[in-house]
Amino acid sequence: MRTASLALILVLAALLSGCGGGDGPFVVAVPDSEEGEVLAALYVELLEGNGIEAETGARLGSTRALLAAVVEGRANAYPEFSGTGLDALAGPGSATPDVAETASALRREVEARGAQVFDPSLATRPLALVTTYDTWDRTGVYDVSGLAGLDEEVTLAVPPGCASAPGCLPGLEEVYALGPAEAIEIGPVAERLSALRRGEVLAAVVPATAGELSGTLDVVLVDDRQQQPAQNLIPVVRDEDDDRREEAYRAFDRLTEELATPDLRELHRRVADGEDADDVARDLLADKGLVEG
Repeated sequence: MRTASLALILVLAALLSGCGGGDGPFVVAVPDSEEGEVLAALYVELLEGNGIEAETGARLGSTRALLAAVVEGRANAYPEFSGTGLDALAGPGSATPDVAETASALRREVEARGAQVFDPSLATRPLALVTTYDTWDRTGVYDVSGLAGLDEEVTLAVPPGCASAPGCLPGLEEVYALGPAEAIEIGPVAERLSALRRGEVLAAVVPATAGELSGTLDVVLVDDRQQQPAQNLIPVVRDEDDDRREEAYRAFDRLTEELATPDLRELHRRVADGEDADDVARDLLADKGLVEG
């Protein structure tokens, strides 16, 4: 019996050591979104380039699932956008346009659940209303207020869940009195933009950093009343003691200081053009001196 019990203990120890702890690779959980794979690749390449064995983990669907994976030791970190994370943990509408306020509130929510967050980077990913150059040329619209004030029917292509997300349709209606005649849910960003360019809708809601945006076809409308909540990229990490902690934290700190919104836009553009996410992430980090080229 004693031999059997010892064997069981050894098996359990081996299993636990592979669940995001200090003996296995540093695991970065992947948000289940179009950009999640790119951001997870960025974190993995950052860690690998600083001497920390790392890999992407499971693709998970929500902030709560990602945070649970980190707290429970199935992952060590994941990329989060401050407003999205705060609304998921504290309730819809909790995030505000104030970067520091939203980040501080997210930190309180995450730390109360047993994990940690870093300071917000300058890289942000708000949702944006986009129209075509043809519409801009015809109407002169350059901001959301102008779109809401048009004397014509406004139809929108929107992401799934937009009807209930505070930063999407409810916010547009509350802040701009923009209640579209029709809101068509379309999943992939590229398909939303295709519907826009074919003239099936007047405008589309997409991430402002979407790689599929075209500088010659699309016009991103100015959020002139600051309806969008802060959406700064922030690493969420497991609160643990192991020999990689200091090195990993230093690497994330440097990334937070260096990363800006145009970097996200370029990452997503190159991946949308068919380049490998790992290669694109490595190029960006090397250009910023965060890893060796």
